[in-house]
Formats: sequence, structure tokens, C-alpha cells
Amino acid sequence: MKKQIKRITAVAAAAALAISFTFPAELGLADLGVGGNAIAASAASSGNCGDSGSNVTWLLDDNGTLTISGSGKIEDYRSDIDQPWYSNRSDITSVVIEPGVTSIGSQAFYECSNLTSITIPSGLTSIGEQAFGNCTGLTSITIPSGFISIGDYAFWNCTGLTSITIQNGVTSIGTGAFWNCTGLTSITIPSSVTSIGVNVFYNCTGLTDITVDSNNSSFCSESGVLFNKDKTTLIYYPLGKNDSSYTIPDGVTVIEQYAFYCNSKLTSVTIPSGVTSIGEMAFRECSGLTSVIVPSSVTSIEYNAFWCCFNLIIYIPGGITIGIDAFYSTAAKITYTVDSSNNVKITDISLSSGNTVDIPPEIDGKTVIAVDEDHRHKVGNHTCVTNTTPTCIKKATCGICGQDYYGDHDLSHHNAVPHTCTADGTVEYWDCSVCGKKFSDPNGTAEITNIADPNDPARHSLVKTDEKAPTCTDNGNRAYWTCTECRNIFSDDAGLNPTTLAEVTVSATGHTWSNDWSSDGTGHWHDCVNANCPITENNQKVGYAVHTPGADATETTPQTCDVCGYELAPALGHIHANHLTFIAEVSENCTADGVKAHYECECGKLFADDQAATEVTLESLKIAAHHTYGTDWESDNDENHYHVCSVCSDKADVTPHSYDNGVITTPATETTEGVKTYTCSVCHHTKTETVPKLSHTHSLSVDYSKDETGHWHTCSGCTEKVDFEAHTEDSGTVTVQPTETTEGIRVYSCTVCGYVIRTETVPALNSEHTHSYGTAWKYDSTNHWHECSCGEKTDISQHISNGGVITVPPTATTAGVRVYSCYICGYAFRTETIPATGYDYYPTYPSYPAYPTYPTYPVFLTPSVFTEELTVNAEADGSMVTLSWDKIENADKYYVYQYKDGKYVKVKTTTDTSVTLKGLKNGETYKFLVRYSIGRKLSPMTYSYKITVKVYYKPIAKAASTENSIKLTWQAVPNAEKYAICKYVDGKAVKLCETEKLAVRINKLTPDTEYQYIVRAYVDGKWTTMTKSDIVTVNTDAE
Repeated sequence: MKKQIKRITAVAAAAALAISFTFPAELGLADLGVGGNAIAASAASSGNCGDSGSNVTWLLDDNGTLTISGSGKIEDYRSDIDQPWYSNRSDITSVVIEPGVTSIGSQAFYECSNLTSITIPSGLTSIGEQAFGNCTGLTSITIPSGFISIGDYAFWNCTGLTSITIQNGVTSIGTGAFWNCTGLTSITIPSSVTSIGVNVFYNCTGLTDITVDSNNSSFCSESGVLFNKDKTTLIYYPLGKNDSSYTIPDGVTVIEQYAFYCNSKLTSVTIPSGVTSIGEMAFRECSGLTSVIVPSSVTSIEYNAFWCCFNLIIYIPGGITIGIDAFYSTAAKITYTVDSSNNVKITDISLSSGNTVDIPPEIDGKTVIAVDEDHRHKVGNHTCVTNTTPTCIKKATCGICGQDYYGDHDLSHHNAVPHTCTADGTVEYWDCSVCGKKFSDPNGTAEITNIADPNDPARHSLVKTDEKAPTCTDNGNRAYWTCTECRNIFSDDAGLNPTTLAEVTVSATGHTWSNDWSSDGTGHWHDCVNANCPITENNQKVGYAVHTPGADATETTPQTCDVCGYELAPALGHIHANHLTFIAEVSENCTADGVKAHYECECGKLFADDQAATEVTLESLKIAAHHTYGTDWESDNDENHYHVCSVCSDKADVTPHSYDNGVITTPATETTEGVKTYTCSVCHHTKTETVPKLSHTHSLSVDYSKDETGHWHTCSGCTEKVDFEAHTEDSGTVTVQPTETTEGIRVYSCTVCGYVIRTETVPALNSEHTHSYGTAWKYDSTNHWHECSCGEKTDISQHISNGGVITVPPTATTAGVRVYSCYICGYAFRTETIPATGYDYYPTYPSYPAYPTYPTYPVFLTPSVFTEELTVNAEADGSMVTLSWDKIENADKYYVYQYKDGKYVKVKTTTDTSVTLKGLKNGETYKFLVRYSIGRKLSPMTYSYKITVKVYYKPIAKAASTENSIKLTWQAVPNAEKYAICKYVDGKAVKLCETEKLAVRINKLTPDTEYQYIVRAYVDGKWTTMTKSDIVTVNTDAE
């Protein structure tokens, strides 16, 4: 649906005038660097956008924000090219609609692909058809409370939209409103919504959940699926749900059109009995569907309901209404009927490929008992059914396939029985009560005659008892085997040699006691030397008794047991308290350590007390030598400071001075040196250094000084003429108007400083009247012109139709109004009625249908003498712009108009092919129109030329502040080599710094203080001029 506009050439435009008038595209220049000035062309960035009777305007700023303000409705647009911001739409990143605007018109923001956010105020009631269509960059939107209607396809193809919030109050959501919004994952419908159009969520592939407010009286949802309130109509199943199957809830009677449209994930859908209607395209393009049973309650399947379900097998009740192309040609269709006993008979099988189709045991919960004989050859897998009961020895005939077949065996199950000591085991088997046969499987297919298990013969179940050696007190045994079933004992693992417990028992050996004593801290005894003696408690062994203590231990001899010699207590060892000598204290001084009083043992150890309870070291007894340093810092040089010992004058803590940043105690001038003093922050010692004489810095006046030679800025500290330039003469201003009897005066001044360069006399009008035509157009029903007060006419030209402007748009039921007027003078020469359109949008295709063709009317044409299209170029020099063009054959004059106060006003008339316009303001945008005349007839707009010029010839600074700093920024001036930042103080501009960047931060400022600055550019070897209007004033923030 993307639309394009191409610029119409002069010849094509002339041909087009036979039907309607087409305005030429806005033409301009892009970033022309001429004499250090930029001329930037751009389409209109503001204007009107209100519907008839509304006062709504728009403004697009440099940041891409489109602001809509005023009162009333935004106009409905038949096409996106009718949008007033059409040529700027790629620049639009956000839309802010201010309070007062009541409605967003059709296609208002269609295909604004870089739009990422919208601000909608309370009070806005509706969004028109395709208002935000194809806005692929839009990510979220909030519909405020009080809103009423979301139009058809309002957010069509907004693929980036991931979140939409609809506040309570919206009553209507139009057809296809969120068509192809693939990023949308969930949506909540408020309680106020009473109408939801067709296919609202078409191809919303990410949508997994639709939630309806529980207080909504018209709709509800279950598991993310949308229903009407009483859940009798299934409206929409979200495309983003990942389930492969879905069971429609009981109670649903209608499956709405488009309900499952394009859902390729579902392979099966269960439709409950009770559903009566399946709507148009309900399952269209559900390419994953393989099987659907339509219950016998359904009476109609509408147009395209299962179209493009390529692999579908569908079971359809006979006699129902089926719409055109309800099924795709590859679908398998099985038609059935239900008899009075509630049994199913299949009456028709229609296959597109393959020979057979499987028949389920039940359809719609009813047993399938028969297939029409003409279609039995198409039956595949099925469960045979018959009116008689077959057995394993008696056949019956299947009503589905017509084949005779036996019934199943009447089988009883028998588990396998394990062997015994005397009998073999048996296998698992089934036997039939009818035929008496035995089988090894539950289906009765593998007959057997012997149930004995060859792998489980009769045999003992033996458990081995391992050989055990005898101990001093316990018997042992040889290895033997015991049967767990008959409890007999065998001497071999095959159970062939019976034996008894007496025969396998080995008698205990008895103790062998040692002659040596064993002992521990409690007593002593004799151990048994046999390796497997079971006695482990010592008090149970031979000879056990407690120790008999000998003599007490001394410093060199331990105490032992008199019987076994066991050591009961160790020798006491050396006792320090018995061998101490007292050592008196020795005092310390500045260079020698002292020693505290202590005791020394003859073994060399040192103690703090005479009982040797606390051992010490010589280091812990040391009284360290030390100086007695003062706390005040002292210094005798510019390098260090230190502390001094009051006893020996030793210096300690010698540390370099920590000087501050210095203070100018004697300021330097341009003729004398100054003094800077530095103070140590620790000891307050001071040192000084010489401050060089100051170099001269201009302190410039902002106002120009001037004489007959030129203009300049005066420095308050010297006589240099800074920024000297010769005067630039303007085009002259008539200060005294001439009359028919007196002369007038024209003054020529400098465009920079205002210096009067010269004056000249304007001749009296005498008897020859000078026409004054003015700028207002006069007109009749055929022509328009400019007219002098004497009645003389000029610029006579026929009316040029604007092609008709729709002031009242037609709707499906009401007529509209189109007004035809002259594009130049505004004369309205007729109106016409636009018939009602008589149609709505088709839901399948998200685009506007073509508008009906209306009768065409003759258009007032300018005579065919105009055959050449005018092309205008622009060059700038400072505050002047020169417009130039190629000569037009037979042209009498050229007229230059400037757009002022909402209209083009004539500012120059010339026979030359160029004009120079002076006094343009820096940073301003100007629009010009150039036309020409032949034989006093003014060229139509088709052969005229519009151009937009934006002038930059010196920086325009902006300021931002904190408490202690100011940041200045400015736009680039073409061809500027560098920029100077000047501080404005007491009427003088003092240069602070130069930079090649477009921003600078000034720090260490006083909070809550006003500062003034000027930024100048260095272009073509000179600095740009400065005036008081260039000053930017800013206050630092308060603390």
C-alpha cells in the first residue's frame, strides 16, 4: 500500500491541467556553503490540518516531534500524499496530540515508518480508518479513557507494535484494526466495548492471549480465546498460541467467520455437538489441520470455511448447506448420516488422491456401523462391525468393508508357575472357553500344546553356608548347602550328596596363655597367643590385677608398678622455681635500650615472677630507647618540615611541604610583575614566586564604532580597530516620499552597523503619475489583477483552479461537498456535491477502495503562451541571498514574492534574471516565489518556482547550567575553521578561549549568578560580526 509521488515536469503538468490543477513539488537547496553561509531547503514544517469547521494546526520540530494542537478534528485524508506533512513523514519520530483535538482523521499518519511513540490526550474520541497504517516503528500506544471508536484498519501493519492499552470507554473496535500487528502478544478488551469488527487480529502471529474485562456485557474470553458474552459464538482464536490441538467448549453454537483464519499450528480441532454454523473462512489456510469431524448438529458451512486446508480429512453430515469453495480440492470429504438408533452410516467418500481412507470407530460420539456399498473400496483401516456376534469358530459380515470375519477367542489368563523340588515350572498362557485351545499371547494368535517351561525344570533351591574355622571357645564347620524348600543339607552345590550338621561340625581348640605380662594404665594380665581367640576384654584374661605402685617419681626417676614394671608416672624433670636468680631493672635513654626487673633460671630461661609461673623473653623485657619529640611542626627551608626531640634536638618525620595552589598576593599588570604565595597546609610555611607581566587581551565593545571608511569593535585597553570591515551598502530606504510637487529622499546605509553612507534625491512625481498597485488581488468571475488607485491594472491573469478541495468528505450514507477556487486570489467560482460512497471496506484487503469518479468541469486556464518552466538557484553572502534563473523567452518582467504572514507578498519586480535580497536574519527560514509575465499576463503556478532558504552566517548559541558550571552549544557554521567564546561584562566582550568543537563547558562559577556570552566563528580569515542580539544570558543554578 506504499504510495509514491513523482515531480511533474512542466509539459506533463500543463497536460494535467485539463482535468485538475497540480501544485509543483517544493524545491530547494541542501547545505550550500557559499561565503561561509548555509542555505538549507526543507518542506513546510507547520500548517493547518483541521477538518472543515475545526481549528487544528501542526508543527514539526528539529527533533522529529510532530505536535498537533487546537480544537476539533484532524482532517480525513483520501491518501497519504494528501497529508500536509507527507514530504516530512520520514522525519517524524513521535506525535504529541494536545488537549482540544477530538478526532484523528483517516490516514492521518499513514506510513510514518519512523514514528515510535504517540501521546493521545483525554478528550480524543476516535481514530479514523488507517490513521496509523504501516507505522512499522510504533512500539506501544495507550488509548485513554473517554475514547469511543477505533476505526477500520487503524493500526494496519504496525509490525513493531508490542503493547496497546485500551482504557474503559471505548465502545467500538473496527474491522482489521490490528491487521498484521505481528509483534502484539496480548491485548485486554475493557468492559465498555460493545462492537468488534471482522478480522480485527488478522495475521497477528505473536498474539497468544485476548483478555476481556469480566464486567463486559457483550464479550468474554477463555484461555485467551475470544467469545461473545454467553459463550455461544467463538469469535477469534489467537494465531500465536502454540497448541497443536484445541477443543471448542460445549455450548458454542456458532464459529464466527475468520475465527481460526491462517492458523498453521493446529493439527486438530474438536467441534462439539450443538454447533450449528461454521462461518466464512473460519478455518481457511489452516494448513496443518489433518482431521475434523463436523457434528450432525451443523446445518451450514459457509464460503471458503476450510479452503487451503490441503491435507484435511473432514467428516460432514449429509443434507447441510455448504458454501462455494468451502473445501480445497485436495481435502478428503466423508459424508455421513445418523439413523434413529443414533448410529452412523457413511454415504459418500470423496478422495482427491490415494485409494483409501481410514474410518474411525465413532463420528460425533456415535458408532459407525456401515459404509455405502459403492464406497467400500475406498475404506482403509477400520474396526469391523456387524449386526450378528462372530466367535472364534463362527463368522460374521462387516457393515463397513463387507468382509466376512471370525470373532475373537474367549480367553482366560494363567500366570507362569515356578518349579518345585520335584515338579517342572509352567509358562504364562491363555486358554479359550469356546474352542479349548491354549495360546502364548493375549490376542489368541500363537497356539501352544505344552505349558511346561523348558527353562525351569524341577530342582532344589540351594543356599551355601561357607566354611568357618574353630576358635579357642567356639566350634567351626566345613562348607555345606541347604535347600530353602525341603530344608535338607548337602555337601555339594548340585544337591546330590546328603549330609548332617554333625558331620560338617569342627570342634573348638582351647586357650594357650603367654608367660609375659601385658598391661595398660589400669592393670596387667597374660594374653592368649591363639590368633582367633575371641576374648577381647582384658579383665577376663588369666592373671588380671590392678597395678601395685612403687616409690614416688623424682626430677630424674619415674614411678612404676612393682609387679609388671608399667610406668605409672613420669620423672618430674627440671623445676625452674628451684633454680632462680633475681635481675634488677636497667633504665633506657635516647640511644640505648633498658631492661625490666626479672628472674633467670640456671637453665637460661627468664621469668616475670619468683615461682616461674610466667615465662618471658628478653625482647618483652626490653625498655626501648626513644626520643621525646614535640607535637608542633618546625621548618627552616622551602623543602621539608619535621618534629624536634626536646632532649637531643634530633629531627623526625621529615616530610616534603604540601603546598596549596597558591594565592596571588600581588596581582601582575601589563607593566609590572606580580607575586604568588604558596602555603604548606601542614606547617603553614610559605614560599613565593614571580608572576609574569600580563599580555594584552582585547576587551571589545559589542556596539560598532564607525566612520566613513568602515566599522569596527573598539578595545578598552588599546587603540586597535578590531574586526575592521568596509561598509556594506543596502538597497536604500526612502525616508521622505516624493510627491507630484516635491522631491523625496532615499538613504543608503551599512547593513552591518547602520552607518549612513550616502543619500540621493528622489525626483518629484511632477505631472506624470507613478502607479502604486499594492499587493492585494482584485478579481471578477474570469480574471484577477493588481490595480493602482488611478484604475490602471497590471498582472492580469485568468483564474487557476485548485482542482477542488473537499470541505465535507462523503461517507457511505451521506453526500460530501467540494469547493473549486482560484489558487492565486482565492475567488470561489463554484461548489459541487459529492455523492455518498455507498460501500464499506472489504475485510480481506486492508486498503481503501477507489473513490467513485465524479464529473469533471472545465478549468480556467492561463493562455498557452506559457510553455517554459522556471528554475531558480540561490546563493548567499552574509545577510544577503541572490536568487537567479535562466531567461524566459518573451518574458516582460520577473516578480519575486516573499512568504509573510501566511501569504506570498511581492518584494521585487525586475527585467533582469537575478535579484539580491538583503537584511536576512541569522538562523531564519525564508520562502520565495518567482513568477514572470508575457504580454502583461502573469505566469501560472505550474510555470513558477518556489524555494525555501535557511540562512546561517554566524553561530546561534544555547546555554545549560548547573550550580558551578555553564555549557554552551551552537550549530556548525559552514566553512568555519574555529570558534571564539567571549564573556560579556560591563559592555565589553572579553575572549575566554578558542575551540574547533561545537560545545564548551565553563567551570568554577558562582551559584545563582547571571552570566552573558557571545560565540563567534572564524570564516575565510576573519571573525563573524557580533551585536547585542548575539548575547546569550544564563543563570547558574541555586545551591
